Formats: sequence, structure tokens, C-alpha cells
Amino acid sequence: MAKWNFACGDGVTVRGLNNGDIDGFKGSPIRSLAREICQNSLDALPKALKSLRDEGKSVPPVKIEFAEFEGTVPQKNELLESLENMLAYWKMRQKQDMKVVEFLNLAIKCIKKGKIPYLRISDFNTTGLCGIAGVGTPWDNLITSVGASDKPSDAGGSKGIGHSATFACTDLQTVFYSTFNDEKESGFLGVARLVGRGKEDDPEYGWEDIGYYGEGKVGRKPLIENPDLGSGFVRGNKCGTDIFIAGFNKTDWETGIVMSAIDSFLLAFFRNKLVLRVGELEISEQKLMEVVQANEGKSGAFKHNANEYYKVLTSPATRKFERVVADAGRKGKLVLRLLIDPTLESRKVAMVRDTGMLIFEQGGINGSIRFAGILEVEGQELNAFLRGLENGQHTEWSEDRAPQGKIVETREFLKSIRAFCRESLLSMNEIKPGERHDSGLGFTADKGNGADSSADEEEDVNDELKPVIGSQRKKEKPLPKGKRKAKKRVKVKPEDEPEEVNHPTPEPQPGPKPPAPTPTPPDVPPEPKPLPQVKWDDAETSELDYVCTNREESEYQLVFTPFEHFDNGRVKLFAVAEVDAYRARVVKAWLDDPAKTELKIVDGNAIEGFEFKKDEPLSFFVKLDYSDYCSLEVETYGHN
Repeated sequence: MAKWNFACGDGVTVRGLNNGDIDGFKGSPIRSLAREICQNSLDALPKALKSLRDEGKSVPPVKIEFAEFEGTVPQKNELLESLENMLAYWKMRQKQDMKVVEFLNLAIKCIKKGKIPYLRISDFNTTGLCGIAGVGTPWDNLITSVGASDKPSDAGGSKGIGHSATFACTDLQTVFYSTFNDEKESGFLGVARLVGRGKEDDPEYGWEDIGYYGEGKVGRKPLIENPDLGSGFVRGNKCGTDIFIAGFNKTDWETGIVMSAIDSFLLAFFRNKLVLRVGELEISEQKLMEVVQANEGKSGAFKHNANEYYKVLTSPATRKFERVVADAGRKGKLVLRLLIDPTLESRKVAMVRDTGMLIFEQGGINGSIRFAGILEVEGQELNAFLRGLENGQHTEWSEDRAPQGKIVETREFLKSIRAFCRESLLSMNEIKPGERHDSGLGFTADKGNGADSSADEEEDVNDELKPVIGSQRKKEKPLPKGKRKAKKRVKVKPEDEPEEVNHPTPEPQPGPKPPAPTPTPPDVPPEPKPLPQVKWDDAETSELDYVCTNREESEYQLVFTPFEHFDNGRVKLFAVAEVDAYRARVVKAWLDDPAKTELKIVDGNAIEGFEFKKDEPLSFFVKLDYSDYCSLEVETYGHN
């Protein structure tokens, strides 16, 4: 007979409420739920359908339904008794932190209701959960384990903690699983992940924090037939999995599911790999544009810029770039799509693996070009390699998760991916690699390659001081953590000034005494004293980021970020050759503002009229007296 069972015995560790796997999803439970469910269902596509799809043939998409209902908990008095015993133990044990007591009170209040809220999640055109009676099978890994997974190399998930997302959405932390798989097996099991408890008079005896509703000695043997939870849903003989989240406690959940699914699986919808039904709303390849456009203007709707990436997929102006990866252990291909458009704001590339799942958004590629891009990873080896670099939530690639002894190699490979994105973007603006100076606003090479990660890594530069047009550059101050050092300038060769020649100085010779000065007539005013010279201090900034905006007119947009405030800023602009740098011939300069405020040009290559605002990007344009591309560098100064 089926019953609730929390295993007990000597040596059982009493666990509290702070479950790291569940807590990891509580920050954004609905978005995490949508992402994990879609990922698991896409991973369960039958092999035969996947092979056909890989051959370019049309196959039915994976379908997922989300539906809310009110239902009952089977054998709820048994579960209620366990909750009350837990509460009595933790009231006795806890004196300060009462979170566990508050949680148990809420769970007891929930289960005592006549009917409780549920969320049903059902998928179709999948294999279902196979291996119901086995160990280490998909069923076993989902139901009875945490941190274990045995998915194929091209799967979206692999860490074995994603199923904890369902428990982050319930006051009862109880979930029921049901499946009918392609081996014609059916199974039903309940899992309650609550808190453990001890025995007051025997400190070595305890009860587990996880309880199972099923058959067998510890309740882990699944039922063949589903008990009636009250959903009214009948699967029949259609393969797939059903998840029933008991005590579902989220409001406005439909919007969160829809936005998260599109943000995370835009390509899966676009390629007809996935169809989602949330309440009465359906998201599919045919309805994707309608849903994106309906939500595009809503604040916070697409937290990962899905609306911009949709434009990348549909615009005729999008350009495609490919890079074949032939390295041992990670053979595959990178396919990059880039769109430059003045309406785009993200300036990021979505990193997407084989299932169509967004891993993260790579920022810091270019600070001045308005663009968006999508990079798809193709090939089982390459997908498996990158999947191994991901965290449990699959939101970053980090060299720290590289195989033993492969950290440096992995770091260089990740850098090469980002460099591929940057160089491809620059090629669209007719700037050749090597003809520009990259900045801290631009591409970052960081350890955890997440969407907006900051780089602690500094340029490999020489701290030797070099003269620059008759003045000595002072040694750069250490920058705040997370800022990149400005690159040291090369020695500058004046373009229009005569070379200095050192002549021997003659010895002084005695001569006639100079005549006495002629008195100044009283009606002639004295010579005015010269005004004190302004002292320009070096201004610490990020490195320069720039792009040629008009080749025929030799116009460039330049961007950098001051690291300190100056009321008056000065920029000296240099054209860089292979060894030397020359003063650039600036014809005109103006700010990147609606009024196109014109700036003052001094000595041919110095530009004044700026205000340097600390940590705020400064963008301006220049017109140069050159007929070809220039590689540019700047020196920055300021005074208050």
C-alpha cells in the first residue's frame, strides 16, 4: 500500500531548511522553473527524432503545458503528522533563527486546507522518464538523487540539480511525478523535501529530510497507476512526463513563464523545436513574432534581450560568420549572426548551445557600435566541452571548471571565442583587425564569462616610462579593482617639428659692459604680467574604443571612460604606425550629443571642451585629414 515514508535510523544526519540546491533557484523561482523544465523536456527528445532533425528533416516539436488547478494530497494525514513532528522538534531546538519554524507552520496551514493549489507541467513528443525500476536511469536521477546526471553530450543540462527548481515554487516543498515512457512503462511517485528531525532522548537517531510517497520499504517504489489529485488531466498512452507541484504559491506566474521561456529558448521556438502552452496562451514558431512584439515595450519583460535577438534572426541586414573548431576533444563549429542597427541597445552576443538554450550574454565587445548577435555552438564534442564549463544553472562558461591541467588552454579558447565575435563585428564596420585600439569598454577577457562579468585581468604592459612630445608621462596609478589599465603609449614621433640637434655650447668670453637700461617714459604703461599657465594633470581612463563611421569623410567615433572627474578635459589624438605614433591631423571634433557640440582644436591634435565625469562613458566624433584608415590612440589630461 502506498504511504508517506521518511527514512529513519541511527546515524541519520538531521538537516535543516538551508538546502543549497533549492535556495539557488529561490531568487527568481518562476523564471528558473521555466528554464529548467524546457531544458529537461528538450533533452528528452527521442533519439530517432533527433537523428532525423540532425539530417535536416522536419520533426514534431517538443510540447509543454503549464496549467493551474486545485487538488488534494494523497494520504495527507500521514504527511501532516510528519510535519507536526518536525515542528515540535525544531521549536525545541531553535532559539534564535525561527525560519524553519515559520516554514513548517506555513506548510501545515497549507496542507490543512480542503484543497490546495497545484501547477501541472506536462510534456509531449518526449521519451518520458525511462528506467522506472532501474538505478542511475533518467527516472532514478530525477526522483531520488541530487547532483547526479547521466545525459548525453549534446543535452542542455548535466548537473543534476535543475529539478530542485520545482521545489522553490511551493509552500509545501512537495512534488509528484508521473510518466509514461517509450518502453511502455508507467510510474507515479511523490517527493517531499522538507527538514529532518532528531530524537530528543537519543542524539544518534534521526529522520531524513526527504520523504517519498510510494510503495516498498522506504516508499521509493513507484505506483503503476496515478492517484486522483484532482487535475482532471489524463495522459493516456502518449509518451511524456507530468509534474504536479503541490502548494504552488506564485501569482502572475504565466507572464514569468512566457518571458523566461522566450528569453532562454528563443532559437528553440524559432526553429520549431519547442511549443509552449501557458494557460490559454500558446507560444510557437508561428506565434513567436506576435508574442515578442506584444511584450517588447513592457518594462523588464525580456531580461535577456530576446526582442533584440529576434531581430537578429529575422532582419535581412544580419550577417553570418562561421569558425570551424578542429581542436582535439572539442571539434565543432561556431556560427555567429550579427546585426548592426541604431535601434539596438544591448551590444551583446547571446551564447547558445545545441538545444537552442541561452547560456549567457557576452557583453563588453564594443562600446560604440549598436549591435546584437547570436552565437550558436554546433557539434557534439564542442557542446560537451562547453557544457562541462558551466555552473549548475547553466549561465556561464568558466575556465575554473576545465579538466585538470587544461585551465590555461581553456582560458585561451574562451578568449578566442570572444575575439571571433569582436573581429567579426569590426569587419562589418570596415575596420580591419589590428587597425584599432581596444578598450576596457570593449572586449573583456575574464574568468567567469557571464553576461556582465567584470575583468580583473590587466593588459600585459611594460611599466617603463617613455617621453611623449617633450613631456614625461608619469607612472600610472593603480586602478580600482575591476578596472583595466590604460595601455602605455608608444614613443611619439612629431610629424611636423624639426629634429632637435645638439650643438656644443661655447665657453663664455669677457666683453664690454652692457649699457644701462633706458628709463621707461612715464606715459608708457608697464608690460602686462603673463597669465599663469594651466597645469594639465594626467587623467586616468579606460582604453580607447573607436570605429570609423564615415570612410569617405575620414570620420571616427571615439569612446572612453574617465576614472576621475575633471571640469576641463583635454584629449591628444595620435595616428599609430607599427613602431611610432604621430600627431593626428584633426580637422573637426564634436560631442556625441543632440546638439553635436563642437570642440576646440589646439596644436592640430589636441581637443578641448570636455567635461570628464567619473565612470561615465564619453563619446565624441572627429574628422581627420587623412584619406585612409588610421589606427588611433589618445592621451587624456584634465584640470579643475
